[in-house]
Amino acid sequence: MAKRRMDAVDALKIAMEREKGASRFYRQAAGMTEDPNGRRTFEWLAKEESRHLAKLRQQLRSVLDNNKWLEWKRRTTPVDRAEFPPLSEAGGEIKMGAGERDALRKAIESEQEAIARA
Repeated sequence: MAKRRMDAVDALKIAMEREKGASRFYRQAAGMTEDPNGRRTFEWLAKEESRHLAKLRQQLRSVLDNNKWLEWKRRTTPVDRAEFPPLSEAGGEIKMGAGERDALRKAIESEQEAIARA
């Protein structure tokens, strides 16, 4: 049986669903993380996934309306230093609950899988 080739619209819609799921996951992880720095990290990741979703929506609109792919000048938005805690806050003992560790482990695995598929 011949393998069905996915068209651009289907691929973009699947990618959009994955970004929505990732953003939802990171928001939930932020909500269950007691450590402010950990919470801020998960919130930042959720925001990044939302940015990816916005780009995919633009791309889908362009493909549907013009049958053309948009060209991006940058691959990603630069990270704003203000989004991260100062080094003085980042040092010391890290205290995390089991749920936070599991969420972080799952986040890392998901990102590694996404990179491997790219």
